[in-house]
Amino acid sequence: MGMWAKARSLAVQAPPERNRYVDFLRALSIMAVVIGHWLVAAPYIGDDGNVVGGHLLGIAPGSGAW
Repeated sequence: MGMWAKARSLAVQAPPERNRYVDFLRALSIMAVVIGHWLVAAPYIGDDGNVVGGHLLGIAPGSGAW
């Protein structure tokens, strides 16, 4: 069963009083959090030539680090 067919079968099983717009907003919110976390991950090449894992809030002045 494909992904969309599975989603359709799960949607049919949901109670009719369930608000699909709220479900959409929840899914959109979760995606925004995931994408936001990906965006603040800031890997860079260090002085020794190796990739160093950084975090944008910690390395960019004025980006919100308090």
